Amino acid sequence: MDAVKFFRPVLGKYEMKLFNLIPLFFFLLINTAGAAQVEKEWTFLLFLNGNNNLNRFGRDNLIDMEKIGSTNEVNIVTQWADIEYKKTKRILVTKSTDATQITSPTLQDMGANVDMGNWHTLVDFIKWGVANYPAKHYFIVVWDHGTGWHEKSLEWQKDISHDEISGHSISTKELGLAMAEAAKVIGHKVDIYGSDACEMAMLEIATEMSDSVDLYLGSEEDIPVEGWPYSKFLRRWVDAPFSSPRDVAGMVHTEFLEFYRGLRSRLKQATFSLFDLNETEQMIHAISQFGNEVRKISGANLPKAHEALIQTLPITVDYLDLLDFADQLRAANLEGLNVQVFQDLYTAATSYVLLNGATPRFEKKAKGISIWLPSSFRWYNLYLAKYKNLKFSGLTHWEENISILQQNK
Repeated sequence: MDAVKFFRPVLGKYEMKLFNLIPLFFFLLINTAGAAQVEKEWTFLLFLNGNNNLNRFGRDNLIDMEKIGSTNEVNIVTQWADIEYKKTKRILVTKSTDATQITSPTLQDMGANVDMGNWHTLVDFIKWGVANYPAKHYFIVVWDHGTGWHEKSLEWQKDISHDEISGHSISTKELGLAMAEAAKVIGHKVDIYGSDACEMAMLEIATEMSDSVDLYLGSEEDIPVEGWPYSKFLRRWVDAPFSSPRDVAGMVHTEFLEFYRGLRSRLKQATFSLFDLNETEQMIHAISQFGNEVRKISGANLPKAHEALIQTLPITVDYLDLLDFADQLRAANLEGLNVQVFQDLYTAATSYVLLNGATPRFEKKAKGISIWLPSSFRWYNLYLAKYKNLKFSGLTHWEENISILQQNK
């Protein structure tokens, strides 16, 4: 049946007006769909897991991001899980002056059953972001609780991106797999990866994604609940959208430290590091040689080595600052240790750690890289099997080299 003839009695006098709108409708449809396909200079993909007790701070960060919003050259896109409303949304962050609520348009309402603790969910978001917001460069951030390369003793603290609804989290190995998939989708290494999460500036985590990521941002210590100062670095970024990945990462680093130094609160102490993962091979070689030297410690040197561990900046009960440990060990003047190995480690770290900074409490001892360095058999044995599955272990055998330092306590 002829559709026009069928509807003609209904359309009546509105027929010409409606049919005149058809070309306009298709013009808008094509151009709206095509707008997101225009390749920009940068796409910022924030995987914001609010399915936990940090959710309200995630809301604050999104409102802070809306002070700037996406521009002609920078896409700001987030997948945000909100435990209060039990919904996960994909949002294009747009500029707003409303400081009371999130006003950016929802691109996709994914409902309640999205597991933000599943690394495949992260990959799906990246795939969707790349398909809909193509760019020359990509900056991926995972936002949530972080506990370094392994979960802590409390059940809800597991690696990164813990989802209290599902009870799942993304492990260090899975995070590496996610970035490997991201690099495949993008067609080149991820320009910048960052963790807006605690205790993630670790060699073990960075090495897991070293083949897939160029630059890595993270904190050795806890990140205060306020998180990254998004509007501050986004302002600088959108004002200079053609900046290199190194410069963009530098903006985040600078603004993060300035923000927390400015708070002048003992409870808001922080550290922040930028790694060049293209220097991983040299760093791995240096840490392997350093580990081999540690393994030689014996006899009267052992008590001195244990004292060096005690004097090293602790991050957690079994994470320590790597370079501070090297400093303490070197200062102990252990007989027979090869001093050149220490110098090689410092040289490699200079190329690997592009930027390092800390607020006053940590600035003297935080050198930018943390590493698994338990001092007791309890913590060593608890995570040894999991550690052996890491890429870092396979390359350095670090866990074997530090076994001599374990004590029965």
